[in-house]
Amino acid sequence: MDKRIEKTFSAKDFNAFSQGAVPGERPIAIVPDDIKSLLNVSSEVVLLSQHTSAKQYGKHPEITPTDYMRLQPRKLS
Repeated sequence: MDKRIEKTFSAKDFNAFSQGAVPGERPIAIVPDDIKSLLNVSSEVVLLSQHTSAKQYGKHPEITPTDYMRLQPRKLS
């Protein structure tokens, strides 16, 4: 796993961040080149913002930090 992503998930406040209680944004996935090409994007980093995590937690409190860890995509075949 990419060190930027590992740092996000190992942060002591990630549980609070995933509930929208910590400001800012954090990297949660690295987009493989094949998917970047399909999406026509240049950035390889997927960021989760406080706004989005708060909204998701408000509507779907069943989403856990473990679920966010599953966002790391696999390469398409």
